[in-house]
Amino acid sequence: SLGSLVFASEFFFTRVADRELVQQVARGYVADAGALETAYREAEDPADAIDDALDLVDSMEDRLGVESATLLDARNKPVSAPRDANLESDRNAKTAPSPGPRYEDVEMREVGELYRFLIPIKLGGKRFFLQVDEDDALLQSRISALSNEARIFSIVSMLIGLGLFYVLGGRKLARRHKLVVKRATRDSL
Repeated sequence: SLGSLVFASEFFFTRVADRELVQQVARGYVADAGALETAYREAEDPADAIDDALDLVDSMEDRLGVESATLLDARNKPVSAPRDANLESDRNAKTAPSPGPRYEDVEMREVGELYRFLIPIKLGGKRFFLQVDEDDALLQSRISALSNEARIFSIVSMLIGLGLFYVLGGRKLARRHKLVVKRATRDSL
C-alpha cells in the first residue's frame, strides 16, 4: 500500500508540477510585458519609446531556454522598425498608465518542441502582443528534476516509516502473532 501511494503521488505530482511550472514561466512573461509597457511609457523621447521596448524584447532572447521573443502588432506582424507606420500616429500622445497585462489573458500552447506564450499589452494606446517561444526540453528537464527529488523523498520516507513501524510496534506485533500461532497449533491439554 505504501508503494502504491508513492506511485500515485509521483503521477499526480508530476502533472501538478508540470502545470505549475508552465504557469510560473507565464507569470514571469506577464511581468516582462508590464516592464515593456513601463519602458514605453517612461521613455524620454516618444520616438525612442518603441526602441526601448524592443531593446527589452531583444534582451529576453538572451535567457536560458528562450528560443525567440517578438513584439507583434495587432495584426500579428513583427514590430522591428522604430518608425513603423502603425506606431507613428499614437506615439506622441501621452496615455494614462494601463493596469498592465493580466495572467488570465496569457495564451499558452505547445508548438512542436516549444511552449508559446502570447501576452497582450498596450503601448501608446495601441494593442500589441509579446510572443515568447520557450524550449520545451528545458521545462521538461526542470519537471524531471523535481520528479526525481520527489521520488527520492518518497522512497526515503517509506523506508523510514517502515523502520519506525518495526521499531515502535512491529516487533511487538510479530511476537503476539507468534504466540497466537503457537496457541492455535498446540493443544493446551
